Amino acid sequence: MDLVDDLARLVAIPSVAFPGFPPEPVHHAAELTADLLRTSGVPHVELLPIPGQPPTVVGRIPPPRGAPTVLLYAHYDVQPPGDLTAWTSPPFEPTRRENALHGRGTADDKGNLAMHLGAIRAWSGRPPVGVTVLVEGQEEYGSGLAAALDAVPAEFLDADVAVIADTGNVRPGVPTLGLSLRGLAEVDVEVRTMERPVHSGGFGGLAPDALLALVRVLDGLLDERGAVAVPGLITEDWPDRTPIVVPGVRAPQLSDDPRRLYAAPALTVVGLDATPVRDAMNVVPPLARARISVRLAPGQDPVAAQDALVTHLERQRPFGAPVTVTRRAVSGGVRTAANGPAARAATAALSDAWARPTILAADGGSVPFAGALQRVPHPPEVLLFGVQDAESGLHGPDERVLLDELVRGVTAEADLLRRLA
Repeated sequence: MDLVDDLARLVAIPSVAFPGFPPEPVHHAAELTADLLRTSGVPHVELLPIPGQPPTVVGRIPPPRGAPTVLLYAHYDVQPPGDLTAWTSPPFEPTRRENALHGRGTADDKGNLAMHLGAIRAWSGRPPVGVTVLVEGQEEYGSGLAAALDAVPAEFLDADVAVIADTGNVRPGVPTLGLSLRGLAEVDVEVRTMERPVHSGGFGGLAPDALLALVRVLDGLLDERGAVAVPGLITEDWPDRTPIVVPGVRAPQLSDDPRRLYAAPALTVVGLDATPVRDAMNVVPPLARARISVRLAPGQDPVAAQDALVTHLERQRPFGAPVTVTRRAVSGGVRTAANGPAARAATAALSDAWARPTILAADGGSVPFAGALQRVPHPPEVLLFGVQDAESGLHGPDERVLLDELVRGVTAEADLLRRLA
């Protein structure tokens, strides 16, 4: 089918927007995205410059008189491929095996972009509602679009409903409508104990070890039960959803409380700067640094949460050393009412496309643009669904999208546009 061929063309572009990767493929992916929107029947397409990041591709189909407008979101950048030896086929050589297309970005998020293209093509570019397609180019490495929302003309954000296609089904064949996302707050924390390293034999025991000092700071972020111990971070009520863990392994953060997956703060040290073991020398390190990422309850103000985290960290004085905190990204969460008009329409459309009842789910992840939409003057009703699933291998080797899930996703989204009209 043409749509799968177009998806393969997108996947073949190594559009990794991380530092250290060439920018040319990212811009190539933006240009191809724009071309595919045009050939799908979208009359107004442009590459919108966003400060400090690749362009956002925007396409617009004006609404028929009296009809609502639906914003369709995705992103064309992808995660780095990681260990190439772990891939069965090269990550940027899209490969069909049985009912799946394998390659980096097949699911996250070029497969969901293909879903949008297919839904527009199903209506021959003339859906019964207005459609704005917004595809950003740096979602995987911190969404600059969310931080620079004022760079987006207001008419591109004026929508009644937003389909955030950066999520998917809990299992293959099980239609899933997401109703919440957690927010996000990140900081870098640095501890410096000396001006320069010193010999561990000559000065060990007297010179303060910066890495040990940082470890004390990080340990103070959790209580003795493993729960986040930062005052000001909140936990909300939400229905049960059990995480999948390796048999015999118990999650440290109160695993008997399912809210911790999607309605409570979850703190992760996602990066650590210290001497690698392979380069270890008998010296006392003078500097250590870590990046801390906190997922937030959907209703938590992300700026207030970051403020609370910064305050908590700056109060620490390990071995008397000052702690320096640098603020990074923040994004808000999302909560959508299950009985809202768009949510009801999406539930019906997904159930019809998959021929089974739709699951309503919370999601522990964050989509910065979805959170940023809550700040516009008239926020749209946000719907979270897509063609990826929990077994797609997102961010890992052998990422794949199931082609029958792609077909059902296109069918559901095209039907949703009809129902919203």
